[in-house]
Amino acid sequence: MKEIGGYFGLEELPGKEYHSAAIACNCGRSCLSLLLQGKQGMRLYLPYYNCDVVYDTCVRMCADIRQYHVDENFLPKIRDYDGGIVYVVNYYGILSDTELESFAQHYEHMIIDNSHDFYSKAVSYADSFNTCRKFFGVPDGAYVYSRKILKEPSKRSKVLGRMNSLVGRIEDGASPHYKEFQENDEKFDDEGVLGMSQFSHNILRAIDYDEVAKTRENNYRFLDDMLGNANLLKKNVKRVPFVYPFLTQRSDELRHHLISEKIYVPKYWNSRFENEFDMIEKEFSAQILPLPIDQRYSLEDMERVGRLVLDFLRGKKSC
Repeated sequence: MKEIGGYFGLEELPGKEYHSAAIACNCGRSCLSLLLQGKQGMRLYLPYYNCDVVYDTCVRMCADIRQYHVDENFLPKIRDYDGGIVYVVNYYGILSDTELESFAQHYEHMIIDNSHDFYSKAVSYADSFNTCRKFFGVPDGAYVYSRKILKEPSKRSKVLGRMNSLVGRIEDGASPHYKEFQENDEKFDDEGVLGMSQFSHNILRAIDYDEVAKTRENNYRFLDDMLGNANLLKKNVKRVPFVYPFLTQRSDELRHHLISEKIYVPKYWNSRFENEFDMIEKEFSAQILPLPIDQRYSLEDMERVGRLVLDFLRGKKSC
């Protein structure tokens, strides 16, 4: 029975979600689990350059896993393909539609991990999924596209008690609540495959997606104008950018310097390389700095980031 009267809750926000045609889940690993259901007997080709969460999810779902390397353009290098599913990560949203479609023609089944490319929608040649929390301030949320009909999760995620890191960042800044953010992320392991929370649906309906895309693109171009000559990674992002991936041989020093200036730069996928030598994945993981360029920041903020990077590389002390 519907409740009438009493205190007010969060307002119902107007608008439409960007991925309204997709199945909405609580997180990316749930999207992946849905795509792998019924395919446990198939071989899965998984990149070394990937996060542990994806690897662990795939191990639970598929017994036959083979790992592969990527090349300097982030494209898969698969030897002796013998049928099965190829899992492709669209790193930093760098891979173009042309590259992905051309690659898909060689393989029977393909899953595209668009965690770094929120704005990519369904394609005819592959299954795919996007996640929300890397692009927007929501406690959960992901979208899955499949060429076959999938059964939607029957229950929704509940996020009551998991909002402190989001509200705390507004009121106190990021640092005091970063541990809570990490703890909330770990809770997805125990939650299972659920639908997206009503709270996140509400927030995601109200976002101006065109304005977000414009801001990200402008910030990316601004940083690239400043740092492009110093960036050892020459492949440009063709889509709405996730970050500005800056490749430098002085990454560790520069990362610590930026963090000391309250510019938070993570390190992605420092994981499963199995003692192999001369792997480009090691270089990417250690030396790419994902500089923030998202909708929270202005061109003045990008000027500060770019100046700090250039001054450091030139041996100057920042004011």
